[in-house]
Amino acid sequence: MDLCKLDRNILFRLSIKLNIHDLLRLCQTNKYIIDKLYNQNLIWNYRTQNDFQFDYLNFIIYPKFKKFYNKSSKDFYINSIKLNKHGN
Repeated sequence: MDLCKLDRNILFRLSIKLNIHDLLRLCQTNKYIIDKLYNQNLIWNYRTQNDFQFDYLNFIIYPKFKKFYNKSSKDFYINSIKLNKHGN
């Protein structure tokens, strides 16, 4: 299957179903996937809101996170995964 021919919406649905490790591996496959998945804030915003019980996006309670999130929602998500994995 040629992923470059898939509709953007299908790629989005795929990206939210994959675990983070598989998603990152998929994003390394080609430039098209990087542009359509890896560099899309919508995906990382969605994953952040849905993958954590802890509300990382509550910037009133956690104001330090806002600057980091605004800089890159992708990096925010990936680093939040690392923090959760290592127990802060």
